[in-house]
Amino acid sequence: MELRLKQQTLAQRMQQHYGIQFWDTVDQTDANGCWPSKLVTVARSGHVSQRFRKANNPSDKAHRAAFMLTWGDIPGDAMVLHTCNNPRCCNPFHLYAGTPQQNVQDSIAAGTFNGGGPWS
Repeated sequence: MELRLKQQTLAQRMQQHYGIQFWDTVDQTDANGCWPSKLVTVARSGHVSQRFRKANNPSDKAHRAAFMLTWGDIPGDAMVLHTCNNPRCCNPFHLYAGTPQQNVQDSIAAGTFNGGGPWS
């Protein structure tokens, strides 16, 4: 008798980990624009600091959850960056996986770099 593990989609696994309907917490009214999180707690960086609990990891930020639900796991040590320079945005078409160096370059180009971190 062959045993088979039930295959789950990433979205199903994320829903299990988060225990909420993630997209219900995101304002998707502007089809092509930014989709800000409806959650109100914002970190100093501007990212939504309301975090979604996961089984093996204490938390994750909203834009990272949006990326993983849409595109899959975040590769290696990559960060999830915004093409729109809006840290509250959860539109997966505005998100991409990048390096810390790319994050600094993006913030310098946008005029939002505060000089912090080892890449300054």
